[in-house]
Amino acid sequence: KEVPTIIRYDVPKGSRFTAMSHGFTVLSYALISLSQKKPFLAFGLPGAGLVTLGSAIGMRALNRVNDFTGGTIDLNLTVGPGLTAAWISMLGISLIFTGLVLQGTRSIMKRLIVRNFGLD
Repeated sequence: KEVPTIIRYDVPKGSRFTAMSHGFTVLSYALISLSQKKPFLAFGLPGAGLVTLGSAIGMRALNRVNDFTGGTIDLNLTVGPGLTAAWISMLGISLIFTGLVLQGTRSIMKRLIVRNFGLD
């Protein structure tokens, strides 16, 4: 037998979140949980994507220099894309390194907790 559901929105202590703010709150908690449980996935994968993007921008900038100058280097032509590629790549490398350090720290802490307290 189906039981009817009663939903009331006029309760005195209702939610203070709108649908959008509640959605962003849930998403932020999910990302925090993911970064704590799998740090290399949460930081390393976006870092690898940024390194790839920076490399692609850098290669395009170098190709543009070669096309326009016929092999002679004119630095004024690619300063913007070159700096963009460098900054994006450095950010990606930093994220990869952060993911590796956090993954190593997590595994060391897990071993210490299991050894000292017997918790898993």
